[in-house]
Amino acid sequence: MATTDSPTYDALCFLPFRDDCPQPSIPNVDDAMEAALRQEIDMQGMLTFAAIESFIAYGDGLFTKGNKNAFSTEFLPGMQARRQYYPWDLDSGFSNTSWDIYAGGPGQPSKRLFQTDILGHPWFNQEYRNIYQDLINGPLSQSSLTAFLDQLEPILTPYIAEDPNLSSDFSGVRSYFASRIPNVQGQIGTVVRPPVFSREGGEFISGYALSLAHSNTAGTVYYTTDGSDPRGIGGSL
Repeated sequence: MATTDSPTYDALCFLPFRDDCPQPSIPNVDDAMEAALRQEIDMQGMLTFAAIESFIAYGDGLFTKGNKNAFSTEFLPGMQARRQYYPWDLDSGFSNTSWDIYAGGPGQPSKRLFQTDILGHPWFNQEYRNIYQDLINGPLSQSSLTAFLDQLEPILTPYIAEDPNLSSDFSGVRSYFASRIPNVQGQIGTVVRPPVFSREGGEFISGYALSLAHSNTAGTVYYTTDGSDPRGIGGSL
């Protein structure tokens, strides 16, 4: 990650990214963080990263242990690409099925600033919960994980049997997921679901009526036609 000549580095001149420059003043810190992060970082990717760390109860990562075992990539100005975060490694044992998806991690919370500042942010917390719900409904669902393990088990089982250092098999992983998924779902709670289009994409003939709808019990759909976010910084419309 660039440290001297990156526009993103210069823009993110506040905690948890940097502590060598003046910090935004209260009560505007949430708005300042939201504006900068939405502009400079792929937040969907970053919050997905946070969800994966917490799902496997990984206590040595970007969110769970204060900016550890992660790296990021940045792009030249004009490429219309935001900073992206990736795990350095994810070696973890599956054991803690009740790990807190918002505050889990070793040591003091004050050392986990990515977790406290970003997951504790009112808007990014809601986005995190929505991303997590989509994961639990999709690739981290019981059916998806079971199907993946069913493919992996016959391939790895002979090698596991030959390794004297391994004391567990796939039954332990299956048991972990069976307990972890409902625990995470309970922590996510009820989320406000995003709107959906009547058509995902592709070519449209002249006169096609594209519609937007949502599955919540109440609410209004706001939209723009230029790709910008209809919701202003701090939640204004």
